[in-house]
Amino acid sequence: MSTAQKFERLQNITNIDLMAYDLMKKEQYNTRIQEFVFFSRVVEPLLQKIKGQTAQMMKTKLFVNQSYLEMHKAITRYEDMNLQHYTDMNSGELVLTNPDNAEVFNSLNEVGSKL
Repeated sequence: MSTAQKFERLQNITNIDLMAYDLMKKEQYNTRIQEFVFFSRVVEPLLQKIKGQTAQMMKTKLFVNQSYLEMHKAITRYEDMNLQHYTDMNSGELVLTNPDNAEVFNSLNEVGSKL
C-alpha cells in the first residue's frame, strides 16, 4: 500500500476533511493551549507549596488534638483524685466528671477515640 493510499484510508476512518480545516480556529486553539501551559507552569509550584503547608498544618492539628486529649485526661484524673476531697465528695460540683455533664465528658472521649 502506498503512502497516499494509507493517508486516504486513515482520513476516511477518522472522518477528517482537510479542506474544511480552519486555520483561524487552529490559531485560537494553539493560543489557548499556550496560555494554559504558561498558567500551569506558574500555578503548579504554588500548588506544591500549598500542599506542603497543608501537610504541616495537619501535623500541627494532630499534635494540638493530642495535647487537648492529654489535658482532658489530666483534668479528669485531677477531679477524681483531688477535687472530690475538696467538694466533700459531692460529684455535682465537679466539672468534667459531673453526672449532669455526661454529654461533655462523652464528646471529649469521642474526640480522643478518633485520634
